[in-house]
Amino acid sequence: MYVDSHNHVRNWSQDATQSLEELYRGYKQKGIYGIGLSDHYDIGNYTGDTEWIFDIGDYIATFSPYKRSLTEARREAEESGFFRPAFFLGLELGYLQDHIEGLQGVVSTPGLDYFILSIHEIYGKNPYDFFEEIFAKPQKQVYEQYLELCLQAVQDFPNASILGHYDFISRYAPQRESKMNYSCLADHFDSLFQAMIEEGIALEINTGTVRQFVKKDLSLEDALPDPQLIRRYLDLGGELITLSADAHHVSHHGQYIKETISFLHRQGVRRLAYFHKHQAHTTPIQ
Repeated sequence: MYVDSHNHVRNWSQDATQSLEELYRGYKQKGIYGIGLSDHYDIGNYTGDTEWIFDIGDYIATFSPYKRSLTEARREAEESGFFRPAFFLGLELGYLQDHIEGLQGVVSTPGLDYFILSIHEIYGKNPYDFFEEIFAKPQKQVYEQYLELCLQAVQDFPNASILGHYDFISRYAPQRESKMNYSCLADHFDSLFQAMIEEGIALEINTGTVRQFVKKDLSLEDALPDPQLIRRYLDLGGELITLSADAHHVSHHGQYIKETISFLHRQGVRRLAYFHKHQAHTTPIQ
């Protein structure tokens, strides 16, 4: 049982192809308990001349009518016999140090349930277009810089709900063996986890990274996160872990979720988090 808080739909996220109806239908078929919509809002990030932003007022007006809590979803199912997943509304904010003030204005917008704080650029470049330039530097150096950006983002936005895909950068490393391992980055992960725990910001486990590693012909076991990293987060007192397929397309619905839940349970994770009206809630892993 879990709520997937990280999803995108077309017309709002430039890299998404699915509609909200397709998202609902796919997740209902997968038995997903609740879904959150978190379209990209990346001030200063462009594709051509198009910035990755939109009218947030229109976004809230468009999707607020769909919002329902887990309690309301259950009640609706009991009364009508028709179940739709609970629905929460958020944004994925792309952190850029040059646009902190603008992003802080977005975070104060009423009408949203949560914010995912994500790093989509490093050294002033996005890794999907410039991975060769980025990884001209040693892999460990790139990862350290990425985690330092994550820490800075958490410090600049202590009211964020979730830190998105801590391992995003590893998806684009040209090396086949590119998983971020705790032992190689222990001090950086400890600093990041301690800051997140102090501020109540959840750690996201994003199966989009698993998906990319499987495409590199890694086994599923090797594609899953480093177990030591999860156990260290728990040892430090971390209690808020979210799980997401980061669905941009219909083919992503629930992908590797069952396997990742089993993996997390083996590491000692017993509950998964989601956010409603900026408050953290958890559901048990079953």
